[in-house]
Amino acid sequence: MADFEINEAQMGAVSSLAIVVASAFYLVWGYLYDRFARPKLLAVAPFIWGAPTWLNVLAPTYPIFLATRSSTGIDDASYPGVFSLLSDYFEPRPRGKVYGHMQMSGPLGYMVGTVLATMLGGTLGWRNVFLIAGAAGFGVAVGILLTVRDRPRGSAEPEPQVIEELGGYRIDGHAVRGLFRSRTYLLLVAQGFFGVFPWNVLAFWVFRYLETERGYTGTQAMPTMLVAIVALSAGYFVGGALGDRLFGRSTRGRIAVAGVGVLAGAVFLVLTMSVAADNLALFIPL
Repeated sequence: MADFEINEAQMGAVSSLAIVVASAFYLVWGYLYDRFARPKLLAVAPFIWGAPTWLNVLAPTYPIFLATRSSTGIDDASYPGVFSLLSDYFEPRPRGKVYGHMQMSGPLGYMVGTVLATMLGGTLGWRNVFLIAGAAGFGVAVGILLTVRDRPRGSAEPEPQVIEELGGYRIDGHAVRGLFRSRTYLLLVAQGFFGVFPWNVLAFWVFRYLETERGYTGTQAMPTMLVAIVALSAGYFVGGALGDRLFGRSTRGRIAVAGVGVLAGAVFLVLTMSVAADNLALFIPL
């Protein structure tokens, strides 16, 4: 923001435009994953993340930075292939723990990136930090290409007839329309739509909030965030494992865990935001 002399609204537009791009590309990635080899597409995704990140480094002005940064939204929409591939590696019963392990990588990576940015940003500058991040993308792309192998679609499902039914790919309009008659699907979409509001606010602006609204220094904001990220990482695994356990007793088990988690998150978020700025002892654990 200081480098380009922009305000918070302009900085927010950088993230917002990337989300718009990602929204458009979710359907594109989903179609491609159903039709082509998933590991190769998964390798393309981090390459698309690394290349625009390096272009960010070269951006001389805010409009060019806005354009290059928004293009990183393309790979943000690539996650459906991860879930699709994992579902063919693991049978239904342990998938909650599997997804929990995978989801832990997000907040842990966020924590490592935050620490690196805080430690190196002042000495190297944000452009050099972006160079490091882009290089990591290229490294991940090569790693996926060399090590990840595809699996037959539906091979981990317990019903053998599923495999027999999987043939050439085509879009089934009747099946697509049927999704919008499923209450479970519609509720999950609604939760994702509304649930992403506070998550994006926290992910993009929490450090700015801690420093400008609550008056914390960088040394105070860092441990506050680290505690939250560790709890978030643990929550992914605990939620997945607990969902698996309850799924063994009832097919609604995972829905119950997810529902309680969303409700608890909302309650604790409201409580946390209401704590006085000088009460670190209560704010950090909440």
